[in-house]
Amino acid sequence: MEIGTIKYGIAAFIKNFSYIGALFISLNVQSYSILGLFMIVDTITGIIRSGTIHGWRSVTSHAATVGITAKCLVIAIPFFLALAGHGVGIELTIIASSALKILIVSELYSILSNIQSIRLRREVQEFDAVNYLLNKLRDFLEHNIKTKSNNLK
Repeated sequence: MEIGTIKYGIAAFIKNFSYIGALFISLNVQSYSILGLFMIVDTITGIIRSGTIHGWRSVTSHAATVGITAKCLVIAIPFFLALAGHGVGIELTIIASSALKILIVSELYSILSNIQSIRLRREVQEFDAVNYLLNKLRDFLEHNIKTKSNNLK
């Protein structure tokens, strides 16, 4: 399989995934497309940052695969959140849309940090917005599950 085919396949997957989220769960296609684009740019700038700071031998296919897989999981967060809300009859589309916007800003922040690291030729401190978002979403869901459980008693 050629590299160009793999790149096209990843881009097509992200694009099609954004349409699924938008059509079935009322999430914005344009926002999903922007997130996908930012994730691709963040991956590229992250590879350049790693090569510039740690040497090009630090850039491996394993590390790239792990990074791309993590990005695919992150892009699914708003989709799964809205889908779960629809599945249990709770309106979570607003929260999913907000999560999508937070992820877009987080990717932009990461891109800017990568560029700054490349320019300075050293790592810069970053705020991990994705983990912050995941913690807040888990807290929200935990609170609602406990509340629903208590109401059933």
